[in-house]
Amino acid sequence: MVNPRFSVNVDRVRAVSRALAGIGWDGFVRLDMLEPEFNVLSEVYHRVGDVRVLLVLGLSAAIVDYQLAGDAFRFWNTLQKVLAKRGFKLSSIGDIRAVMGEFLNYPVNARFNSTKRGRVAKFFNSGFADFLWDRAYKYYSDRPTEIWYGLAKTLGNRPDQKTIVFAMKVLDLISLLVNGSYANFPRDVPIPLDVHVARMALYSGIVKGDGSEISERVIQRNKEIFLRAWGDVAERVSEMLGRRISPLRIDSLVWQLSKEAQKASYRRNHAIRYIIRYLVDVANIDGNVAKNVAQELTYKMPY
Repeated sequence: MVNPRFSVNVDRVRAVSRALAGIGWDGFVRLDMLEPEFNVLSEVYHRVGDVRVLLVLGLSAAIVDYQLAGDAFRFWNTLQKVLAKRGFKLSSIGDIRAVMGEFLNYPVNARFNSTKRGRVAKFFNSGFADFLWDRAYKYYSDRPTEIWYGLAKTLGNRPDQKTIVFAMKVLDLISLLVNGSYANFPRDVPIPLDVHVARMALYSGIVKGDGSEISERVIQRNKEIFLRAWGDVAERVSEMLGRRISPLRIDSLVWQLSKEAQKASYRRNHAIRYIIRYLVDVANIDGNVAKNVAQELTYKMPY
């Protein structure tokens, strides 16, 4: 049951959308390129040059990117170390499976390790990896929904489950890396909602509720509200820019800025400074735009 204390605040959706639209198309692309997974995928592609490797490696890693002993940066950096240790030898599905087997031995994957190994085994034993390697690599960008629903079915998950949607975000970034354009996902593709992105929905005010109570349980009970709020922001930003901004672009921005706010212990004055500095110095966003974004995303954050 949806908790009646949580609801979408349309006025705040408008205000946040106006601020985020200032980032512009190029700004959203730069923010995507700052995602921890993009850095690793980029190095793999430049060293190996095979989109089949990117798809099988990227999706098999994405489905175990949860309940980490550390954070996403540690997860993907550890994978990068495993690849470097093997000299980026990735010429077959067997090579990638061996990488994943070694990767799961590392402490970052210690939590739910047997479950993660089971998911990776299903990914390879079911024939899904072969499907990507033999056929889907030819049309993954044009027909990503086929891969999306196929992966969910393979793992026995709902298509909107966080790790499944995150795997599709990885596919989207692979398309950007290889083709210079995003995959053809439907407009209402959900985001891989986690505690960081949900918390910023509350702190920005686009969702009415008590930010101090946010937890995985609260997120799951109110998932539709959080997804609708960020989806509405994506729609409004798209209208303002005259170009489609997927909810997955909003996810990259909000996830990264939530990590900055976390460094400031989610105290508004400090969080605003962290967010502005990140947007300007790291993402090369205009200072006035960065200020507007910081102020709107921290609107209800305590001082």
